[in-house]
Amino acid sequence: MYVMTEFHAHTKHSDGDFTTNELIEQAAAFGYKVLAITDHNTMAPVVEASMIPQTNVVILPGMEWTTFFGHLLTMGLTEMVDWREAQVETIDASLRKIKQADGIAGIAHPFSIGNPMCTGCHWDFHVEDYHLIDFVEVWNRIAPDDSFRSEQAYEWWIELLQQGYRIAASAGRDWHRMEKVYENTALTYLGMEEATRECALQNIKKGNYYITLGPRIDVTFEQFGKSYTMGDEVQVGELHVSYTILPTEQAKLAQFRFTPTKIKAFFNETLIFERSVTLNQKESHRIMTKPGYLRIELWGNGKNKTNQRVCLVNPVYVRG
Repeated sequence: MYVMTEFHAHTKHSDGDFTTNELIEQAAAFGYKVLAITDHNTMAPVVEASMIPQTNVVILPGMEWTTFFGHLLTMGLTEMVDWREAQVETIDASLRKIKQADGIAGIAHPFSIGNPMCTGCHWDFHVEDYHLIDFVEVWNRIAPDDSFRSEQAYEWWIELLQQGYRIAASAGRDWHRMEKVYENTALTYLGMEEATRECALQNIKKGNYYITLGPRIDVTFEQFGKSYTMGDEVQVGELHVSYTILPTEQAKLAQFRFTPTKIKAFFNETLIFERSVTLNQKESHRIMTKPGYLRIELWGNGKNKTNQRVCLVNPVYVRG
């Protein structure tokens, strides 16, 4: 099951307008089942959240490392790692400490405007080993479909995949306050076998999620009698891909009428098939794989625009 999830949210403990309780209440009202609280350089709201009576939202402990050289979203650390030690030329050392603490590391809004308008918002760290990065925030804040920075982040993510890094694409609402009624945001749908923090963190590490402007996709991968999900590794050989395209379920986002019209599948960035799609109709394809990765996109219409990317499905990898 894939559930609505938010990786990037703030409270009054940094620069958000919400109290911790208000953020959780608004998340539940919006339809989120999983919420990462990622205030700037503080875990205070995570401590507060642990004292709030049981909610229907799984809360993930997080922090947005906010430095002069970039913003890094961290989640699920079993021990504290000091963000102040992160330096532009030696960021890998900090990333290794995050991994040693069983944590997740994702690059936030890498192509956001930097100095002097937003000091540190642009990603300037010199990462040597991108195996230490779990995801890149490809879509950020309101109207990501209208932002040239989204395209820059998307192209960079593709470059990293082509270099052999297993990195997922994420969407971050970067939620500081309630947006205006006419402002759209992207959604993340995270694979969840059970409604627990441990399950959510495991699937984020794996890359078992997709991002969308609204429409949903139920996609499965089967090979040699076994089922696989996004982020899994399969073998060279025939892979059976099945999918059903579903309409937007989030009430506010439904007004923007993002509607898929076609599906595209890429193997190592070569387009291997492109088909028209119909809502609620199951389709399937058989693909012969080779070492590398397979990923899927939905294209369609919305907000009075046509032929645009409306959903990114994170890769399945093929063992070399």
